[in-house]
Amino acid sequence: MRPPQEPAGRLLALYGTLAGLALVLALARLATGPWYQLYNPGGSALLEGLPVEWEAVYYLVHFPSILGDDPPAYAYSPVHYRALVELWAAGALQAWTGSAYWALAVVDLAGWALAGAATYHLGWRLGAGGRGAALGALLTVGSPLLASNMWAHVLHVAEFASLPVGLWAALALLDGAAGPNLGGARERAGGMLRLAAGLGALLVGLSLTYQYQWVVAPLALAAALGRPGPARPGGPGRAGALLAVAGAVGLYLVATLALRALLAAVATAGPLDLYGAAVSQPADLALARLRGATSLADVLNVLPISSALEMTVQVYHPLVFVAGLAGLALLPWHARWLAAVAFGLALVAGSLYQAPWTAMTAYPFVYLGAGVSCARAGALVARLLRGLPGLKAFAGRPGAPLAVVAGVGLAGLLFAVTNADLAGDTRFLRQWWSYYARVPSY
Repeated sequence: MRPPQEPAGRLLALYGTLAGLALVLALARLATGPWYQLYNPGGSALLEGLPVEWEAVYYLVHFPSILGDDPPAYAYSPVHYRALVELWAAGALQAWTGSAYWALAVVDLAGWALAGAATYHLGWRLGAGGRGAALGALLTVGSPLLASNMWAHVLHVAEFASLPVGLWAALALLDGAAGPNLGGARERAGGMLRLAAGLGALLVGLSLTYQYQWVVAPLALAAALGRPGPARPGGPGRAGALLAVAGAVGLYLVATLALRALLAAVATAGPLDLYGAAVSQPADLALARLRGATSLADVLNVLPISSALEMTVQVYHPLVFVAGLAGLALLPWHARWLAAVAFGLALVAGSLYQAPWTAMTAYPFVYLGAGVSCARAGALVARLLRGLPGLKAFAGRPGAPLAVVAGVGLAGLLFAVTNADLAGDTRFLRQWWSYYARVPSY
């Protein structure tokens, strides 16, 4: 679904709300204790007198070269490559602010707010409607995925935020090129090449902001297979869109080889292995498990889907997860199709690498589904209260004030169950991190 043209004032108000909420949540946790420091205080270090995760040193060593003060003293390892955009943005901000701590924090905060805004626009394209998309965006900003790494200063908040941005951009590109095989062969070929170039550039950008190119590429393929589009002369058609996605992957691979060769040429390896930090790759993880298989049962257990599913439900919180599934069931079929593919990718990712953030690989779909559930339930509450004296004016229409208040209230309940640490209850926080590593008892 193509989103309608909304008044600029309304969009700015929504963006401001999302950014303000992200800032409030971040500052509250700076005052009460960030998730990482509460989960693993022994892994903290100090940067400008404030606590960060010790792995922040991976990024700080490159600031002098980004600022132009020194040539690169250390190699750009995979952990740097997948955050190159965020790393260079933070380096530039340090030049303006004079503070590495706040430069890294601003980049994460910007990503946090951007995740909410992108989820809203993604929701329109998935058919969630204005209210469902807005509530889904608010729930995204309240997600433990984003709160968990704020103030760790390893750029994970901004990295995780790139997923809804990439999904929205991919669907926008496909929508713009959608249509049957109308027009001449030259027009169709031109449309296919433009789509391939746009998607290829998007995949390269996603590889420089995290690793979500391996999520967006399959979802773009799924969208090309099943997503309806309006008739448009000169559109590449379904077959052309599929070829464009394949071409985009090829462009991504060629560009990646060139970029990595360039980085290897301008940066030398440092004296310590610490700065050659590796990044786990899905293929390597799967092959490592297959090498230890001695029977058919071992092969079938390479992907422990059942345990990954349990982890997925728990890291979202069962209440949020059920609300998300219920809302997804109310969306158009092409949204359910994409959500199903995203869930499949999330289960594979969580099986290969047990971590809460891999289990939440489908998080934009879950929160948009939960937002739709809250919006529909709020409208139902308004209809049920229509006959009560004094409430008719507020509950008489699905868009009436009571429907809005009820929807926001229900979203607030879902928001609260994963943000209880703000009130001093750290049980969910500790359970969330326990799926990655043992949480110390204290």
